[in-house]
Amino acid sequence: MAEQLAVASGMWTMDDSHGLVTITNVSSVAHVTAYTVSSLFVILLFVFLILATVAGNALVIVAILSEKALRRNHYYLIMSLAMADEMVGLIVTPLAAYYDINQRWDIGLCMCEFWNFFDVLACTASILHLVAIALDRYWSVADITYIQRRTQRRIFTLIAIVWGVALLISLLPIFGMKDPLFAKRVTQFKVCLMSQDLIYQVFSTVLAFYFPMLLLLLLYWRIYVVARHRILRERRRKSQAISADGQCSWQTESCLLESSTNKPDEGSSTHANADDKNREPTPLRKYTSMSVQQAASKKVQMVFRRVHSLTCMVDAMSRRSRREELEKGRSISSAAATSGGRAQVALPKREIRAARTLAIVTGSFILCWLPFFVLALYRPIVCNSTSLPGMSSQTTANGTETDNSLALGQCNIPPLLESVFLWLGYVNSALNPVIYTVFSPDFAKAFKKILTKALFRSRCGTGKSIIQ
Repeated sequence: MAEQLAVASGMWTMDDSHGLVTITNVSSVAHVTAYTVSSLFVILLFVFLILATVAGNALVIVAILSEKALRRNHYYLIMSLAMADEMVGLIVTPLAAYYDINQRWDIGLCMCEFWNFFDVLACTASILHLVAIALDRYWSVADITYIQRRTQRRIFTLIAIVWGVALLISLLPIFGMKDPLFAKRVTQFKVCLMSQDLIYQVFSTVLAFYFPMLLLLLLYWRIYVVARHRILRERRRKSQAISADGQCSWQTESCLLESSTNKPDEGSSTHANADDKNREPTPLRKYTSMSVQQAASKKVQMVFRRVHSLTCMVDAMSRRSRREELEKGRSISSAAATSGGRAQVALPKREIRAARTLAIVTGSFILCWLPFFVLALYRPIVCNSTSLPGMSSQTTANGTETDNSLALGQCNIPPLLESVFLWLGYVNSALNPVIYTVFSPDFAKAFKKILTKALFRSRCGTGKSIIQ
């Protein structure tokens, strides 16, 4: 006999056909199945992001170390950025994935401090490297002499400053800038948060994100303005050159015909008719800007000016040859106008491409990190409390009513939202290798070479194993 019992907690199934009563909570089974599917999806997503971060940044590091074309001073900044992002992929994100999947921190206080230290160190270094790269790009664009002054010492000094600031911010909690509830949260409530000390959070978020963000926006705006100014200046210069070439083309074979007032030279034939005598110089085209001074002999002369020539040649030409030369001038001018139009089309494309590149760099950075740092600053300000864990809706010694959510630094922030904001920041470490190398032909060639070698070796290894 099988019966179904409807109870308040859900649908239960009771089966006593074999003499034993088995009661199963159907809703619980369905909930566990749904939970398992969602957890599997989250795990696969975490694994993909971790592998993408590790593989992408490792490829950048190997490319710079192995390819001579990439052993340039400014590429060391990108390699240092890749090292910071590699640290995120190898140390920070695996522990973050464990924490999110397990829903509790049960591996101790020391591991929590270890995770927090490398989280702050690697992420802050990654962000500050973006500012260092933007600063290097701005100097190279704004100052034409900077390329000669971009020495290894200058670049390594910039890298040392970045890592020094990141190390300072990450070490402060270890040396005492912790909120009083830090240890209790980890040991009693199994919650691993960064130090919620208000002074530390304001100092660290401003120095690690808000100030770098403003500086990054300012630098890339200046880079865009300088680049746009150069493109427009180049466009005007080419336009003027095209205009000048076109004018010369129209004037290239233009000439003036002048009749003779004196007797012709002996032994030569006169090409001017009697009605041409005493006639004023008449331009063959209205575009002609050259004039022919009266010669001593006052004979009929044909004068024409060639493009890119400062001299005038005197020669007798027939009307037919003159007409052919003028037609040639028209074709040259038409070709110049056509090439000018192409240049006018190509230059705005360069401007749009430069703006798109800078928008991708700044947009991805802000989109990935802004939500997390807004939450990081919001939590200690709103949740700042001296209450102790375990005192739900109780009063402390000073009479202040507290609850566990304040003590845990949660402040009714949905855990899912908090996790999404955190992982958005980690995604930036996976995007950086793509953003900072996809627009470089040198990196594209190096990646292709490295991947081709790896694929060839794997195939050769497979072939050898089959033969053996």
